Amino acid sequence: RDLDLTEELKDYTTSDGYIQGIADCIFKEDDGWVLVDYKTDNFRSADDMKKYGTQLMLYKAAFELLLGEKVKSSYINSFKLGEGLEFDL
Repeated sequence: RDLDLTEELKDYTTSDGYIQGIADCIFKEDDGWVLVDYKTDNFRSADDMKKYGTQLMLYKAAFELLLGEKVKSSYINSFKLGEGLEFDL
C-alpha cells in the first residue's frame, strides 16, 4: 500500500514502492503510540541528531499505515549523549 508521503518526501517514493529500515522501538501509551530510534553515532550535541528527521518521518508514515492509528511522538535517542530529541512530525 501507498505510504501517502508528503511532497517533502516525494524523493523517497520509488516505482517498486519499497523502503527498507528497522525502527528500534515502538510502544503504546494510554494516549497513543511512541516511536524511538536509538543511535550510536558520535554526536557532539543534540542538534546533530536532527539529520535523522527524514528517517523518523518515513517510519512514522509506515507505522500509521500498518497500525491504522497515529504515532503521537517520535524520538532519536543518543547513547553517546545519554539523551533524546523529540521530533515534531
